[in-house]
Amino acid sequence: MKGDILIVFVVFVLLAALVSANPILTAIPDRTVSEGSEVRIQLTATGADSGERSFLTNATSGRFSTAQFDETEGLFIWIPTYNDAGTYLINFTARDSNSSDNQLARIIVQNAIEPTLSFNKITLGGPTIERSNRRLNFESKVSQTFTIRNAGSRPVTNLSFFASPSPYDYNITFKAAVTSLAPGASAQVEIAARVPEALDAVDREQNAVPVLIGQVIASAKDPDNRDISQSVELSMQAKNHLRIIDVNAIINGKRKNADDGEIFHDIKPGDTIEIEVEVENNFPNDDALDFSIENVKVRADADDRYFKIDDYETMGTIRRDNSDKILFSYVVDDDVEDSTYDVVISATGRDENRANHGDKMSISFEVDIPSDYLTIYSSGASPESIGCARSTDIGVTILNSGDNKQRRAIIKLESAQLGIKETSGTFEVDTGDRATRSFHVKIPDDTSEGDYGIEAQVYYDTNVPSDGDIINVHVLPCSQDVVVNPPEESSGEPKEGSTQEEEPTESEIIEDIPEENASIAPGTNPLPVQPQGGDVLPYVGLLFVVVIILMVLAALLVNKMRRARR
Repeated sequence: MKGDILIVFVVFVLLAALVSANPILTAIPDRTVSEGSEVRIQLTATGADSGERSFLTNATSGRFSTAQFDETEGLFIWIPTYNDAGTYLINFTARDSNSSDNQLARIIVQNAIEPTLSFNKITLGGPTIERSNRRLNFESKVSQTFTIRNAGSRPVTNLSFFASPSPYDYNITFKAAVTSLAPGASAQVEIAARVPEALDAVDREQNAVPVLIGQVIASAKDPDNRDISQSVELSMQAKNHLRIIDVNAIINGKRKNADDGEIFHDIKPGDTIEIEVEVENNFPNDDALDFSIENVKVRADADDRYFKIDDYETMGTIRRDNSDKILFSYVVDDDVEDSTYDVVISATGRDENRANHGDKMSISFEVDIPSDYLTIYSSGASPESIGCARSTDIGVTILNSGDNKQRRAIIKLESAQLGIKETSGTFEVDTGDRATRSFHVKIPDDTSEGDYGIEAQVYYDTNVPSDGDIINVHVLPCSQDVVVNPPEESSGEPKEGSTQEEEPTESEIIEDIPEENASIAPGTNPLPVQPQGGDVLPYVGLLFVVVIILMVLAALLVNKMRRARR
């Protein structure tokens, strides 16, 4: 019995020992990094079974004096220097108040060349610098001083500089006072270059910015006689001679000057927007040569599904100290949405040396669609030219571009000159739908010949004006007499001094249209009706036949009489 109790006690002790073995530290995989690169190890372990869990490491001094270690989170961070190549075993521990667990981490640091040379990218020239011109025997040269620094921990020697690529027409040179640098030391270096004739003034987006032409490369030797180098971008800028000097936005006939970034408000569906752009070649007129800018193109671009403009016009050649204008026209889509739409205006061209010049700006249009908004989608008169019938049919189609259904829409026609005042009945138009109303309009008989405008106005809620349009008609003179001259010879050839039969004029054709046929459906053309004078022609032909028959009978009678005498 005592033996059984002892066995139970031993088992209980062993189970208690197993349960109290936490925390257990997870195995750590090997890490391989280069000198100068960061090592980051995140330790993971099971939870503590007694007290609080914490982490420890032996990597706290010597080469690891700059390492960071969070004992609570178990995060180890170390950046090896450029003298730390090798393999390192680091011990990590996870522990609580009554137990602990250890794991070794292997860190392999590979040799790397220290980037000791440091300097910033270089830009030569500027927005006021002119280009060289061999025909004028003019050489444009620019220079810039930059600072190079030894950011490493060891000295460098055999310091030198070159540009890549180095086209012959740039003639890039360097002047440095030193050829070696101690750790942390710096020196001034001068770079000089020629500004070539064909240097672009703008990038592909027509921005007047420095153009990337290559790289500046600094090279040297470290104490181990290893090559080290550092490169930066080299750019150059010259004057831009093609500028957008004036932009006007003409909205529904109202002109307003536009600055870069300006916003035009209260744009509605169906509005007509015209953008007038003036571009100048500002090469001075006192040069010995005529610096024209050729193949000048101006573009207006708005890339939006509801407000899409993609149009360009070619101006051709603009001579120095001259400008030219171009006009873009756009009608706002009926399905446009409330938003602000940007239009980018750009100009580009090349001078005689193939250097690109250009400019760009942007303006914006804010579309504001009211909840109640009816627009005239189309309108017209048929016929547009009114003769003696003195009437025409006018059709007006409206579109509900607002958010609300309109239940009491009305269309009115008015013209004080023609004495027209017509009103449709009220009707409904759903959002996004169209509706058409037709009017048969009488014109006063005493109306003088000329062009007249009939105003069409659409209202919602029977009396709130929403949109309007002008329908143009032309009134013709009404002549009552139609003169027809029958031919005098059967051959149809006119005699000398005589005139051929005249074709009836348009006014003569219209005047004899019966009144019941004067109302023509919109979009159709009336068929021409022959003038009443045309009814004379069959009788003239019959009379001609009778005359011929009488002449033949007379000839036969004369011939018979001659035979009787014989």
